[in-house]
Amino acid sequence: MSEEEKKEEVNPRWDIVNGLYEDIDKRIDELYESDKISYGEIEIAMMMMKEKMLQQKIEIMHHIINDRDSEEGGSAPDTMYK
Repeated sequence: MSEEEKKEEVNPRWDIVNGLYEDIDKRIDELYESDKISYGEIEIAMMMMKEKMLQQKIEIMHHIINDRDSEEGGSAPDTMYK
């Protein structure tokens, strides 16, 4: 892997991040105008998104661990449950 590829993995793509933030902000403004959304409702929606992202991270880690275990043979060490 080249240094440029490693650098790309480490640094977020700020143009994408900022675009997402602007889209979310615009949508919140639209909901305030049309439905008079409250700060509490916005906070609940953000909490739900955070929980969804956590669930996705856990699912990805689960797949990675399962793939690694299947490559290694999948047997647990004898001392694991002692």
